[in-house]
Amino acid sequence: MHKVPETVLAVIKEARALETDPLAAFVYDLDALQQHVSEVMAALPAGVELYYAIKANSEALMLETIAPLVSGFEISSGGEIERVMACPTRKPYVFSGPGKLDSDLRSALLNKVEAIHLESLNEIARLQQLAEQAGRVQPVFLRINPQLPAAQSSRLAMAGTATPFGIDEADLAEAVRRVDNASHLTLKGFHVHAMSHQMSVERHEQLLD
Repeated sequence: MHKVPETVLAVIKEARALETDPLAAFVYDLDALQQHVSEVMAALPAGVELYYAIKANSEALMLETIAPLVSGFEISSGGEIERVMACPTRKPYVFSGPGKLDSDLRSALLNKVEAIHLESLNEIARLQQLAEQAGRVQPVFLRINPQLPAAQSSRLAMAGTATPFGIDEADLAEAVRRVDNASHLTLKGFHVHAMSHQMSVERHEQLLD
């Protein structure tokens, strides 16, 4: 178990002294966060970018601390677009996740989203129509729902079964064809996220194979 830093304990002690009721609060060590993100960025090989997923924590001070260090942001809702646009340090951002509303997509197009990750054949058609209306040729990634090896398992698996997260492998060729034929979409790559909480290097290498 990680030891709580003395700086954080001091802040908690000071806050508790001002309250008569039990203290309920989030305490962030922004200096430690800045150091940790800097170390992660320094460890990445050349050509690898790191985008911070705002869903993890969208507090304004967190974003302001992280923004100068990371390559960009990843968002999954219209509200998170507002968070990105309010951040003093402007960074590229990508829009992923199922359940995107037309209003969210319009906002992303208006605010020059770097790329939109498409999760279904229907979403390809929707974005093509919205991008044409906006007069913008929009870069996109296709999210693939790959078939997992039988030995791979996770409580948070997002691939290998029916899921709203991504396009089935069987439909991938058709998805590429539809994007290629879309006048206001341009294919930049593919998004593959098989599972969360994957901490084993060996198992991750098996997924990549």
